[in-house]
Amino acid sequence: MTSLPVHSEDLQLPASLTRTYTSKVHGGDILRGLNALRAEDSLCDVTLTAERRSFPVHRVVMAALTDYFRAMFTGPLRESRENCIELLGVTAVGLHHVIEYAYTAQVRITPDNILDVLEAANHLQVKSLIDVCCNYLREGLELKNHRAVLAIADACGLTHLRVSVESHIVKNFRLFTEEPEFMELDYMKLCSFLARDDLEGCWELSLFDVAAQWLLNKPERLQYARQVMACIRFPLIREDLLKEVVESQYDFMKRNPTCEPLLEEARQYHSNVLMQPALQTARTRIRNTKEHMLVVGGEGDLGVMDSVFEVVMEARVNRWDRPTLPKAMAYHRVASLDNFAYVVGGQNAVNHPVDLGRSGISDVFRFDPRRNDWTQVTSLTELRTDFALVEAQGCLYAIGGRNQTENCLSSVERYDPKQNLWSRVADLPEALHGHAGCKLGGNIYISGGFSLQLMMRISTVYRYDIDGNSWHEESGMVTRRAWHNMAAVGNKMFVLGGNEKNANGEEIDLKLVECYNPSTRQWTVMANMPVPQSESSCLVLDEKIYVLGGYRWDTQQFLSVISQFDPAKNEWCICNHGLPEPLSGVGCCTMVFEKRWWQENQENSD
Repeated sequence: MTSLPVHSEDLQLPASLTRTYTSKVHGGDILRGLNALRAEDSLCDVTLTAERRSFPVHRVVMAALTDYFRAMFTGPLRESRENCIELLGVTAVGLHHVIEYAYTAQVRITPDNILDVLEAANHLQVKSLIDVCCNYLREGLELKNHRAVLAIADACGLTHLRVSVESHIVKNFRLFTEEPEFMELDYMKLCSFLARDDLEGCWELSLFDVAAQWLLNKPERLQYARQVMACIRFPLIREDLLKEVVESQYDFMKRNPTCEPLLEEARQYHSNVLMQPALQTARTRIRNTKEHMLVVGGEGDLGVMDSVFEVVMEARVNRWDRPTLPKAMAYHRVASLDNFAYVVGGQNAVNHPVDLGRSGISDVFRFDPRRNDWTQVTSLTELRTDFALVEAQGCLYAIGGRNQTENCLSSVERYDPKQNLWSRVADLPEALHGHAGCKLGGNIYISGGFSLQLMMRISTVYRYDIDGNSWHEESGMVTRRAWHNMAAVGNKMFVLGGNEKNANGEEIDLKLVECYNPSTRQWTVMANMPVPQSESSCLVLDEKIYVLGGYRWDTQQFLSVISQFDPAKNEWCICNHGLPEPLSGVGCCTMVFEKRWWQENQENSD
């Protein structure tokens, strides 16, 4: 019973009033109290020594800090019974900072004491202090000290620090090749660098040149010519430079029988432009790991466009002009396959609304970011516009649409890029145009569109079984729609925007977004779009859906907006940078491009 003048029942508190409180200052108060006791040498029960310096401490504090001291003080070791313990393998400076860290959670690291502190933290297994030291070394990384930091990482077994140093070298590889240490690399380490995809900002010809200089630096290194040169991506070097520089200026490339096949591989690649998709290897891959958006064509106030843009969401300068399309196109479809962009079908109409497919085209163009140019490949077997194009299992599927003779198409054709050939597969269950499609798992899904059979927009969803070459009806959407978008993220699909007609036959823009789970065959309504976007295009980048451009029927305006949807958060936002001009019927996809000037400028300004 307490000595207070009241009893608990006098408070008349409800029984449900039970709370758990966590103090934000208690931990700091405890540390300050313990440190004050240590400063007064009060209740200290053991003295640690290093290099003849003594440090009175509390066993319980040091045992709580690290398993090293816990085992020392609580186990059967003789140190558990001693009052003074000499620590070997640490300096007095290092031990002092470990103890200060234990009692204050703070440590002051300088260039003069970093080695002492890290060695002591590593020896005494103070993991959090090791991380602090590694972060300090990362912050001070420069090309002139990376060898010393690598030596520290290896001596202390700090794999994560070694990875950080190597990443720093990769990020600054062009400058690193000018350092004397580059010529001292062993061939295995050189190859490990040259094989990386994230070796950005280096022209392939420059990489070849520094690799050749490394080989010629010591005669005995030529025995590694094949291993080193196999890491150079010769197909990415222009054909004229292969002859003028690689073959003409470096005789060992022609004399060495193990290097000649690498040059022949590049020659074959350059001489078979149409068949390059079938010749893809690790040596045809661009050295970059970040995907960006490619936006192609579209219709605006000035008519049908031939413009091509690389949209870079994270860069301060957010777009880079690419070679224009071979012809102006709109309401076409674009897909990326093996890091080639295929621009398929569409039309060359100049008036809005679209001309019912009468100006539909069958052309197919392929953009290669390695060469930064366009190649015309085999055309569709039918003219198509307002259709769906889906990449699946290494092929492209052109589904439905309309053209000058057919208001709606049910036909489906598949493109094999390795054969440069279109072939027919199973028709849609009904003729459609203005529908949308995407791939999920081993299936292709088609949603909505305008049905020739019903002469109206529909909410029907069809699934194409690729292996079985057959179509099956799925659960329909909540809302009828056409000229909308469809994308898959994770194990779900999303339909976004589009339009419907009201009872008066007027076009009604839709903001409604729906999510489909194929495993439950259920649709869920998601957050509305911030802006209605009909006749737009969409893509998925970093698990987010981007909707680009489009047309608003309520205001009869083309749009330049780029909207971003985060399915994980069910949230929309308007991107700071839109299309360079209002456009509908654009085509878009994601691709990996070579590192450009805007990336270097951004890094230099950060």
